[in-house]
Amino acid sequence: MQGNAAELREVLTNMILNAVDAMPRGGRISLKTWVEDPHVCVAVADTGAGMTDTVRRRIFDPFFTTKGTKGTGLGLSVAYGIIQRHGGEIRVESAPDRGVPAGRI
Repeated sequence: MQGNAAELREVLTNMILNAVDAMPRGGRISLKTWVEDPHVCVAVADTGAGMTDTVRRRIFDPFFTTKGTKGTGLGLSVAYGIIQRHGGEIRVESAPDRGVPAGRI
């Protein structure tokens, strides 16, 4: 199956924007790509504040947001749907106050 380039760009855009929002005082975002035949894999990591297990379990729910009026809660929900339609999976690893150091994804 070939991926839809526009949809996959949407996923990466949403992931990067969420990483930026997680680092209001700045930080680092790392992207890593690799192939696990027949899949293409992408990891996005940031040095942001992290999230609780309760938040992590809900981040792909439509309209769920921790951003208040600054967010719609649709970015990660849309990303999840796109990845599912492509036959892939999307996972999040996070903990409060534990950003991932750049280069360690």
